[in-house]
Amino acid sequence: MISTNTDVIKNSLWYSMGNILLKFFSFLLIPLYTGYLSPVQYGEINLALGFSNVVSCLIMCGLQTGVMRFYTDCKGSKQEVAEMFGSAITFVTIVSVLLSGLLVITHAIWIDWVFSSIPFIPIVLLAILISAVVAIYTVYQEFLKGSHQAKKSVILSYVFFFLLFGCNLLTIIVLKWGAKGVLLSTVVANLIMICYMAIDLKWRGMLYVGIKKVLLKSMLRYSMPLVPHALSYNVSNLFTRVVINDKVNTFTLGLYSLASQFGGIADIVSNSVQSAFQPWFYEKMRQSEDNHRIASIEIRRLTINLLWLIGFIYLMIGTWAQEAIDIMSQDSYHSSWQYVPYLVMAVAIKSPLYFYQNVYYYHKDMTRYIFMFTLAGCLSSMLFVWLLVPEWGIYGAIVADIVGVVVRVSCTLLHGKKIISHTYSIGQLLMFTIATIAWLGVTVLPSYTGWLSGVSNYIYKTLCILIYISSFMIYHRRGVSMNQK
Repeated sequence: MISTNTDVIKNSLWYSMGNILLKFFSFLLIPLYTGYLSPVQYGEINLALGFSNVVSCLIMCGLQTGVMRFYTDCKGSKQEVAEMFGSAITFVTIVSVLLSGLLVITHAIWIDWVFSSIPFIPIVLLAILISAVVAIYTVYQEFLKGSHQAKKSVILSYVFFFLLFGCNLLTIIVLKWGAKGVLLSTVVANLIMICYMAIDLKWRGMLYVGIKKVLLKSMLRYSMPLVPHALSYNVSNLFTRVVINDKVNTFTLGLYSLASQFGGIADIVSNSVQSAFQPWFYEKMRQSEDNHRIASIEIRRLTINLLWLIGFIYLMIGTWAQEAIDIMSQDSYHSSWQYVPYLVMAVAIKSPLYFYQNVYYYHKDMTRYIFMFTLAGCLSSMLFVWLLVPEWGIYGAIVADIVGVVVRVSCTLLHGKKIISHTYSIGQLLMFTIATIAWLGVTVLPSYTGWLSGVSNYIYKTLCILIYISSFMIYHRRGVSMNQK
């Protein structure tokens, strides 16, 4: 059954609101965790989880993306879907055991490079275990998204969060296990969700243990080029924080980290929309082989609607970040709001890139280029971070981030303009994005200049948001079709 435009928008809202609420709950937990953990313990946790993110990315071999893409090809047969997903999960499980074992055996060689002065047992060992279980559960979550089970995916995310929260309350407050308690809770929560995955697949008659070699080979050929893509992005983010801490000071890094939390919400919105849009897009692209013109018009129309949706959320985040930070944080953090609108703008510039890259994800022989463009963007960003942060501080990091995004977008368009233009109206996407960024600037300008404050500034911001909504409604009612160049 082909999903409809309404399904995509509904699923986008499910993912966006679900992920934003989870992010909000995470904000509320920060005072709790920092109240029971010393700065050293909190640092151990973040370093361990950062290490786990990298290792789990290697374990998955990009198959979290592969199961979403290949579901479109297999969805006509329940048995084929089971074999496709089962092959992916079996392979990831085998890799997790082998790589985890290798890391444990060789830990004496590499541990000082990453975990200086931190003992292998229990912190590093738990970090390795987290890598393995997170990889398996992440592939399952992406499978749910690829099969249009947005509601189920979000509900399970909530179940996982509160399960993790309950385990943390037990290990931190009751048992007082500190950092090892948080990490152990993460392992246990993921293991419970993996058990649910097995029960769910068994109940649906889709539990398959084994590997279809030809199918897995095709999936890996598609997925493996995406692994360096994810690694490049993570390394670039880490590099930025290291340079801010080293070249400026730790206090400034704290302000940047808090502001980045709000910028991260904007990024979550884009990823949530893509989680709903990609499966529908793949289906439409398969249809377009028979009737490209009709499918292309539908894709373009829905893309603009989604850009409006995420643009509205960007506008809300950038506009009200000041008030949110004033309420949630201590006075020493209040100045961090001024960086949020710029971070949101950087995410907004990247919004068209997600849609352009869908074309690359669909054409299985083109995924390798995504890594090349991401690497070029990350290297550019890291270069500008090194050059600008010592002089401009956080603003230098933001400029570097924008440079990296622009490089990625430019490389993607220069290389794939011909094939992308068959599906999207490139100029229309860029103009809509620029308009959203410009209007965000207009909305927050009085907050920077100080010529409006208090109630008058709140009224001005609200009016700007209403004008943004009204402008789109007028645009939409005029029936400007998505097939215009």
